[in-house]
Amino acid sequence: MTKLEFNTEKEAIRSTVVDEKLKECRFILVASGSKNPIEKEWSSKNNYSIDDPVLQKHISSGGNYGVIPSSTIAVLDVDEKDIFDRLEILDYLKETFIVKTGSDDGYHIYLKIKDECPAKKIPLYDPKDNSKHIGEIFFSDCPAFVVGPGCTHPSGNKYLITNDAPIMEITYNQIQEMILSKVHYKTLFRMILPIKPQ
Repeated sequence: MTKLEFNTEKEAIRSTVVDEKLKECRFILVASGSKNPIEKEWSSKNNYSIDDPVLQKHISSGGNYGVIPSSTIAVLDVDEKDIFDRLEILDYLKETFIVKTGSDDGYHIYLKIKDECPAKKIPLYDPKDNSKHIGEIFFSDCPAFVVGPGCTHPSGNKYLITNDAPIMEITYNQIQEMILSKVHYKTLFRMILPIKPQ
């Protein structure tokens, strides 16, 4: 199977408007050039809608912002793209909205879940080495966030949109088949091994 090749990178426009494709999400204020939230209780109280003036003013002043997956939105946070390529996971997801993080091999892959899914974060591990953390999935309404496109990574690199496409709709069963069946993952402190073909 051909490995995923991302489109030419482009910097998200830094303005008071967050990309409309993320309008279902909630947003938090993050310090400039950082991944650290500015406000406490960001998961329960101090978060904002896409058009909130507080968020817009913060972004226009050069601050970073965080995206909390909400409503039907989930985010696959890829830390080790080469391993995801080896596992042939990303080939299924190349048509969705994708952001390259400021780290060398990191991507945020946005998905829209069409049915019920757990409101939690699932850490993912390399099936060849279950101590090797390769990313995680943040499902809708779990207490987690990713730094948004257009922001500045602590390294000084930008979070860049690499595929400016509509967010792909997918079922939780497809998530299990395309991603979870190919990796080790932890849930409720129990390691789940990848499903072996019969």
